[in-house]
Amino acid sequence: MVSAARHVPDAFGELGDWFGELDLDGDDMKGIAMLILFLLPLLLSFGLAIFFTVLVMKASDAKYDLNEMV
Repeated sequence: MVSAARHVPDAFGELGDWFGELDLDGDDMKGIAMLILFLLPLLLSFGLAIFFTVLVMKASDAKYDLNEMV
């Protein structure tokens, strides 16, 4: 049986081969879980930083109209 990942263009190189040989029962699943556990807090912290930056900008814009200050 040929997996769909075998038809990945050669631009992806070894990554396409890795996805073709992915074993979701063993060590590969642990690696994926560790990658998700590493990236999730990183993405969450960036998301919260952007959210609070926009929140502070909106609050300061409501308090002081920047067009009147110029």
